[in-house]
Amino acid sequence: MKLRIKGNSIRFRLTQSEVKIFEQTGTVRDRINFPNGLSFTYEIKAESSIENLEAVYDENKITLKASISKIREWALSDEVTISGSLELPNDENLTILIEKDFKCLSPRDEDESDMFPHPKQ
Repeated sequence: MKLRIKGNSIRFRLTQSEVKIFEQTGTVRDRINFPNGLSFTYEIKAESSIENLEAVYDENKITLKASISKIREWALSDEVTISGSLELPNDENLTILIEKDFKCLSPRDEDESDMFPHPKQ
């Protein structure tokens, strides 16, 4: 799973196997380990009580919560993105995206074997 952060936006990009795991188990997570022994975890959890996307940051972990029914619908369709926005103080918003990760159109030095085929290929 890739995590992209810019300003008040956060994007989770999932490979084909991660989407399948997420659809089947309701959870997908990854972690970044640092040399000082600390780590940063990011995860998405499907919950039945959630209608809109929710995000929590606590103890070096980002947890994104999403609706089980929306996740299943997204995982089993050609839909690319689940998006949402959360209100923040001072009239700001946190934009949240969950996306299927596509292969790049130009060659890269990265294993793309588990990524979704690019629609323009």
